[in-house]
Amino acid sequence: MAQYVFSHWEDGSTTPVRTLTVTANINIASYYTIVVPTRIISYTSSPISVPCTVNGQTMNPGESIQMPDGTQVTISVPAEVNV
Repeated sequence: MAQYVFSHWEDGSTTPVRTLTVTANINIASYYTIVVPTRIISYTSSPISVPCTVNGQTMNPGESIQMPDGTQVTISVPAEVNV
């Protein structure tokens, strides 16, 4: 389900409440913008602390990032770790 928030009236006013005195036929338009929710990606590794990359950016265990809903991400970790 998409969420929308009020943006403005046709005359550019950004106050969502209007008071009008009707003395003739009127047409009025309100405009809305879609709100793209964000999702949280949290990363951990076990039993050792190994960083990963998310879309090429390093992310350490215990860190979280936010991405817009529907974003495709590439997460990679090393195949081997020498400690």
